[in-house]
Amino acid sequence: MPGPDPVWLYDSGCVLCSAAVAHTLRWERDPRIRFVAIQSREGRALAANHGIDPENPETFLFIEHGMAHPKLEGVIALARHLNGPGRMIIGLGILPRPARDWVYDRIARNRYRWFGKRESLTAHACGTRVAWNDGLAKRRKAAWYRKPLRHRKFFAADIN
Repeated sequence: MPGPDPVWLYDSGCVLCSAAVAHTLRWERDPRIRFVAIQSREGRALAANHGIDPENPETFLFIEHGMAHPKLEGVIALARHLNGPGRMIIGLGILPRPARDWVYDRIARNRYRWFGKRESLTAHACGTRVAWNDGLAKRRKAAWYRKPLRHRKFFAADIN
């Protein structure tokens, strides 16, 4: 009997994080992952329970089977739910944890500078899976990336 659905706590103001959500929506094997923006009411509560400052998140969490996986450990846990090119990230699990955390910390610290930051939260950042998938369909042009979109019904709580 499967446990509760996995939860991904992410920074919806981060362009890199939002792109990762879009990638996950396209490639996840089983549409069970719940996406919770750290800026939402539920996201703030989850962040506080796990010692993350929702005003300045330095990591995301992937919560599965009651265990919270931060940093690159969380990315690897998330990648186990994907098909496609994202699964290659699982190979980073061979690195020692301090090395994985060091790599993750460098990317997390510079993500706004390298990839950008959303000043206002959009429907894609806090809306529905359908909004995410519709936006993806309009932006994807490469033939290798065309795959039927799954329209699924929920993101966790809207931004309040």
